[in-house]
Amino acid sequence: MKVWQGMLAGIMLVLAGCGSSEKAAEKNAVVPAEAVRLSAQEMTAWQGKDSAAASCTLAGGKIGLARQLNGASVGTCLLTNGRRCDAQSLEDGSCLAGGLR
Repeated sequence: MKVWQGMLAGIMLVLAGCGSSEKAAEKNAVVPAEAVRLSAQEMTAWQGKDSAAASCTLAGGKIGLARQLNGASVGTCLLTNGRRCDAQSLEDGSCLAGGLR
C-alpha cells in the first residue's frame, strides 16, 4: 500500500513541476511583431531602428518583441539558430553572429 502512495506522490510532484514551467515560459516568450497588435509603448521599441531591422533581415532573422521582467517590450532579432539580439546591439554592430543565449 505504501508503494502505491509513494508512486502517486511522485507522479503528483512531477505533474506539478511541469505546470509551473509552462507558465514561466509564457511570461518570457518572444512574440513575432506581426502576430500582435502593438501598443504605443511597444511601437517605440522599434521606432527609428530601421537599420537594426535591416541588419536583422540580412542576418536571416525575424523582427520580434521580447517582454522584459518590468513589462517593457524590447525590439529583438530572432535568429534562425534560436538565439536573439536586441535592436541596440544590431544597430551599433556589437551583436555577434551567435547572438545572446
